[in-house]
Amino acid sequence: MTILILGAAGNLGTAFSGILAKQEDVSVVAWDKTELDVTDQGILVKKISDVKPNIIINTVAYNDVDACEKDEAAQEIARRLNVDFIKSLGEIALANDATLIHYSSDYVFKGDNKEGYKEDDLVEPQNFYGQTKADGEQELIKLTGKGLKWYLIRTSKLFGPKGSSLAAKPNFFEIMLKLAKQGKELKAVTNETGSFTYTPDLAQASWDLIIDNCSFGIYHLINSGQASWYDAIVYFLNKIGLKVDIKKVLSQDFPRPAKRPEYSLLINTKRPVLRSWQEAIDDYISKGIIK
Repeated sequence: MTILILGAAGNLGTAFSGILAKQEDVSVVAWDKTELDVTDQGILVKKISDVKPNIIINTVAYNDVDACEKDEAAQEIARRLNVDFIKSLGEIALANDATLIHYSSDYVFKGDNKEGYKEDDLVEPQNFYGQTKADGEQELIKLTGKGLKWYLIRTSKLFGPKGSSLAAKPNFFEIMLKLAKQGKELKAVTNETGSFTYTPDLAQASWDLIIDNCSFGIYHLINSGQASWYDAIVYFLNKIGLKVDIKKVLSQDFPRPAKRPEYSLLINTKRPVLRSWQEAIDDYISKGIIK
């Protein structure tokens, strides 16, 4: 079995490489931006067709939520990566009879449901980034009738070991820890509640869809439980034994260009529940990679 990972040096792509390295009879082709410009349609078609993968795992996305809210140049990039590229990738997967695993976001939902969102709930994004993710989802859904084999996985608030690329983005906990060690005032939002997701758990749960021969379609894969940004950083800092005052703020007191969903808890109704976000943070800390 040949598996192609796109965005392989990013945070999730690196976690996936670690999972697949343990599998037998699997050949992994791992490409990042240095190996492939995914916006070049001609090169994209040729290189993937040459590899003839059985499974394509796409972890490429534009996710600078605030930058693309009002900046037209950033919006163009977001459309190219989150919509146009996904349409092309779906068509390429279909042409090569490959199964496609693609990731989406809790930001496709409005965020006014305190009970959380199931896989088939109405998509109603509240910011430009969320709209591009929703539009990307629709591009795959359109290809279902043509025979595309696909898993669309919505997830939320990723954290975990940093990707192998120097350009891999630090996660929320890394950013806050750095600020704390610099003596900066920490502020954390209390009125945005959702799911946190540990990248090694997400990669394994995604791979299990293949192992278990699950039906194609939409899945919500997140660590169980819910938390605000404030809840999560308090738990994290307490666990590493760092005593820091954290100021509680509301989202409206922390002005950002893009509106965030207030309640974006993803409900997993199709697969075994993953361990709690607290257990996932404990595991993350135990790896000794947080400095």
